[in-house]
Amino acid sequence: MSERTELTKLNMLIRFDMAPLLGMPVGVFSNNDEPSIRDSSMPHFIVEYSGNLHDRLEFQSLFSRLHEYVVSTGAFPIGGVRSRAIRCDDFRVADGREGFSFLNLTLKIGHGRDMSLKTKVAERVFEILCDWMKPVTDTSYCQISFELTELDPVLKFNKNNIHPLFADT
Repeated sequence: MSERTELTKLNMLIRFDMAPLLGMPVGVFSNNDEPSIRDSSMPHFIVEYSGNLHDRLEFQSLFSRLHEYVVSTGAFPIGGVRSRAIRCDDFRVADGREGFSFLNLTLKIGHGRDMSLKTKVAERVFEILCDWMKPVTDTSYCQISFELTELDPVLKFNKNNIHPLFADT
C-alpha cells in the first residue's frame, strides 16, 4: 500500500472512529493542499422544480432559512453549506394537466451523524420547505417531496477551501 493510502486509512479512523472519543467533531479536519476525501461537514440542498413554477418562486429566501437552520443545529459548519435550484422544463405530473407542478428537495449530508439528529433535521427542513411553498399550494396543485441522503464516506470526495474563512465563527 502507498503512503497516501495508509494516511487516508488513518485519517478515516481519526475522523469517524476516534474523533468522538477524543471530544472532537467528526469530519471538520481538512488539508487545504489535498482533497479532503472524508469530510462529513456538508450539507448540500438541491431543489428540482417544474418549469411552470419558475415565476412563482424566490429561492434565496428558502436557501437563507435552510442555511440558518442547519448551521443552528451545531452539526453543520457554514463553510460547507451549499444550495442550488434546477429548473425542469421537460416534466409531467400525474395525468399531465398543464397546471400541475412539482418541487423536490434533496438534502445530501456527509456520513457520521446519529439517526435522531438526522430525523430532527429532516422533519424541520420539510417543515421549512412546506411553509415556503404555502403560497403555491394554497392556490394550485403541486407535489412536494423531500429526501435526506447520507453519502458513503468511502465514495464521497471533495475539496473545500472556504472552511478556513469561518474557522473562528
